Amino acid sequence: MTDDLNPFDGAVSCGAIYAAVYQECGADGLRYMLDGMLAGSFNDIEGQPFTVSRESLERDAEELRAIGLPHVAALVMEAAGKAVPARILDCPFDPADTYNFNAWYRGRSALTRRVHRSTATVQY
Repeated sequence: MTDDLNPFDGAVSCGAIYAAVYQECGADGLRYMLDGMLAGSFNDIEGQPFTVSRESLERDAEELRAIGLPHVAALVMEAAGKAVPARILDCPFDPADTYNFNAWYRGRSALTRRVHRSTATVQY
């Protein structure tokens, strides 16, 4: 571990980091970073490959659009179109292992529906 200051320590979201990279490196620099994240080419602070889901990129793009950076949001949405959905990214089984992958996905979908129903607001 180094004592170098991390310029992104004060960033409040991934969207803030994307905006800073765009400002510093331009569209090509942001595309390079997003493509590297999608390919698993970068490691997190613990040395594990950094991964990002389609849904998280879509949320980040919406945040960027809301604060008036539609050009940065468009680049993030471009990457979101290439990203893997969270339901697949989070699965502990290889999608090629269709039996276990499908069983895990069906179980998770059922759990999500139960949680959603139990937290829904009932209106009279």
